[in-house]
Amino acid sequence: MNRPYSTIWNACMDAAANSPKSEFSIPLKQFSAGLSILETIVTYLHIYYGLSFARIGALLKRDQRTVWTSWNRAVRKKRNLKDGVI
Repeated sequence: MNRPYSTIWNACMDAAANSPKSEFSIPLKQFSAGLSILETIVTYLHIYYGLSFARIGALLKRDQRTVWTSWNRAVRKKRNLKDGVI
């Protein structure tokens, strides 16, 4: 996944401690796309499940503006990678 093991461990432990079982799942390979963990989750839930930013915010216990900002950053990163800017 090209991420430090401590980052993955902490994310998994936080998720297990703070979340009940969910009907949503995200494949692990999605987390190697050069995006932050939050950007990856927001992007996947928005694109593949069609969830609104407000719904994603409610699921993640984040403000919908934070979710939108993560989405916007992910889109810009992907666009820059596609154009060869980075």
